[in-house]
Amino acid sequence: MIYHLATLPDWERALNSGFYTPSNWPEIRQISCFFELERLPEIASQFDLQHKELILLQMSERKVTLPQEQTADEQGNKYLLLKAKLSVAMVERTDMVFKSRNGSWEMA
Repeated sequence: MIYHLATLPDWERALNSGFYTPSNWPEIRQISCFFELERLPEIASQFDLQHKELILLQMSERKVTLPQEQTADEQGNKYLLLKAKLSVAMVERTDMVFKSRNGSWEMA
């Protein structure tokens, strides 16, 4: 599976338009995805604290047919960079991720 965390406003906009892009799309022109669900808390912690709810997008690798590039960080964590707008139809499942009262990120 391929995972991506989206803000609630970005995902709601995608549901209306049929295509998902993060709010910083005009600057970066890519959608950063990850492969290991265990990294969810680490990835979620990179979001601005104003976001208390995030949407976990889950996609099958065989369904995502967009131009893409695989990369890794210094620790060897792999990322997939999607280089085009993501059709909502490619997303197989979504889950709400929220910030708990103790400050940790959890799936609803």
